[in-house]
Amino acid sequence: MKVGLSFKGLRREHIVTLASLIVLLASAIVGSYLRVYPIFNALEAGYGPMLNELDPYSEYWTAEKLLEKGLSYFFSLDRYNEETHIFWYPWGRNLVRSSLPLTPMFSVVTYHLAHLFSPGLTLYEWMVYVPVIFFIFSLIGIYLTTRELWGDIPAAISSVVAAIIFNSRQLAGFTVKYSAGLGFIFLATYFHVRTWKRRSYVDALLCGIFTSLTAAGWAGFNLLLAAIFLQVVLQPLITKVTKEDLILWGFETLPLALTIAILPFYGPLYLIISVGILIPLGFAVIGIALFLEYVSTRRVVKLKYPLLTKWRVIYFLLIVLIGVGGLLGLTTGVLHLKGKGLAAMGLGEMTHVLVGTVQEYASASAQNFIWSSGAPFIISLLMLVYFAYRAFIKRSVLDLFIGLMVLLATYATTNVSYFFPYLNCVIAISQGSFIALLVPYLSRKKDLVLALLSASLMIAYLFTTLLQGVTVWVPAYRAQTPMILDSGLGVGKNVPAWLDTLEWIRNNTPKDSVIISWWDYGYWL
Repeated sequence: MKVGLSFKGLRREHIVTLASLIVLLASAIVGSYLRVYPIFNALEAGYGPMLNELDPYSEYWTAEKLLEKGLSYFFSLDRYNEETHIFWYPWGRNLVRSSLPLTPMFSVVTYHLAHLFSPGLTLYEWMVYVPVIFFIFSLIGIYLTTRELWGDIPAAISSVVAAIIFNSRQLAGFTVKYSAGLGFIFLATYFHVRTWKRRSYVDALLCGIFTSLTAAGWAGFNLLLAAIFLQVVLQPLITKVTKEDLILWGFETLPLALTIAILPFYGPLYLIISVGILIPLGFAVIGIALFLEYVSTRRVVKLKYPLLTKWRVIYFLLIVLIGVGGLLGLTTGVLHLKGKGLAAMGLGEMTHVLVGTVQEYASASAQNFIWSSGAPFIISLLMLVYFAYRAFIKRSVLDLFIGLMVLLATYATTNVSYFFPYLNCVIAISQGSFIALLVPYLSRKKDLVLALLSASLMIAYLFTTLLQGVTVWVPAYRAQTPMILDSGLGVGKNVPAWLDTLEWIRNNTPKDSVIISWWDYGYWL
């Protein structure tokens, strides 16, 4: 009898896992289909797959050079290279210091693989599809993170939310640094969760590798680094710190530190006077916590300096002092952040004037949050209370981490609407906690009222989320066209003014003419 019951329970777990994986696969298919609408709309207008111009075209130009001359040629694309003078004419653009290599390198490497199966495929056409591949990577990271934290059913729901919620940086043709960053940052998140759940050095190293890949593609990796850093800083206040924590932090951050030091976009100084300082600071705060905890247990200290036994109070005061010092460093210019980073921290008045005028760098309104994130965002805010309870009462480090991710992403997006695509992915993960909270009560036959309440909340949540998906997010995807087709008007229709202009230039100007244009994220000049 015992063997039969055990087998039956195991079989049920397998069925739930299989169902969850089927939902993940369906989410990947539906999400990919929605994100290739720019291609469908371009084909309907009589064109082929098209990049979304501007930044994506810059990435394509770089990838084309790497395809022709090798991946290492990226590090030769400085302003002294005459080929870069097509940008910021006549001075040339220093792509090595103003751009990152992951997007063009990934595009070239995967193009070689895709070309084996489709010999007629061009690099340009392939790069139109690359953001959809990054979406699939992101979806897998979100699913695995949620599953590791809360199980199969919550992971399935998170994957559905991630698939249908609108995400502009995962659209076909929008091949930019942000797209690459979203592709790898949640795989890094997954391995971080495994690291602190299983105390695994291998997972810590994998977290470091995927965080490094993210940094090689997008400076927004700092949002994840900040969440991990704050988790490590606050951890001594809720649970015991060990030397193993120091080793785990090392495995997670040293590959990232090496990547930052090597890439000219960041450089070694980034680890001293910019956000990268969080890496050595993490070692310092863990070391301080270990030292204070050790000193507080010594008998001599207990007898002569009883105040030192309250080591958590001393530690808290020290990290407050470090935090104040960091803010002073930012406001006085000792620590350097680029305009977008300062704006995300709510220090927008210190940013460069151009950052203040860029449309997508404006602060987000309540209406923006409701349109972009809807019911899942509201649930995320409510779950912050639950995360705080789990962290500080139940002493759960991972709930602390997820709560910090949601809090930082929300704060950054409130200040700079640019972060909505990242926020929506973080929100998708946090939905798993809400589902995990409800699921155990659904099968409580002895408490029918609680079971009905949980079922009602679950149905209301799913209905509201899917309704917004059908009425808001799906139509938003269906209306997407390559920018050059609607001439930057955002109307989702074929408005060939830009194409006609290019045709006129091609037919009416000398072959060696220099055409200088200027744009500022939606303000066409």
